[in-house]
Amino acid sequence: MAGLWAGIDWSEQLNDVAVVDRAGTVVARARVPETPERVKELLRLLAGLRSSHRHVPVAIETGRGLLVRALSDAGQTVVPINPSVVARYRGRLRPTRQKTDKSDAALLAHILRTDGPLHRPLTVHSDQAEAWPGRSAGPCTGASTSTTSCARCCGRSTRRR
Repeated sequence: MAGLWAGIDWSEQLNDVAVVDRAGTVVARARVPETPERVKELLRLLAGLRSSHRHVPVAIETGRGLLVRALSDAGQTVVPINPSVVARYRGRLRPTRQKTDKSDAALLAHILRTDGPLHRPLTVHSDQAEAWPGRSAGPCTGASTSTTSCARCCGRSTRRR
């Protein structure tokens, strides 16, 4: 089981990141512009956390884009959570439903900490599937429940991280 969980409130230009520990305390925060250089910086931050903890899963409100692809390629477990699901959690925890990017990043991390097994991680494709010239672009949406085939989603062989 993980000892740290990360949440990223995603936007096309700026991403807020929060990392929580087992007690639910926010132990790290960052604000990362959606640029290749800053995404690499975020990956270094997460890699540093992984060196002291085996595993740091990341919750994010999207299943595609530069950031998701970079996280997945770096070996991070990425758990896309639908924004409407996040809104329901927000309403349960804060009846006023006041939203800030900073608080949503922490909320996403808390969702993984408390209800992680209820959310499906992004499916990562095998190297053989990636080499197939007829494959569709982008990461898999994880529509298949199988760990060896994602035929309902994209027809590629997959493995789960």
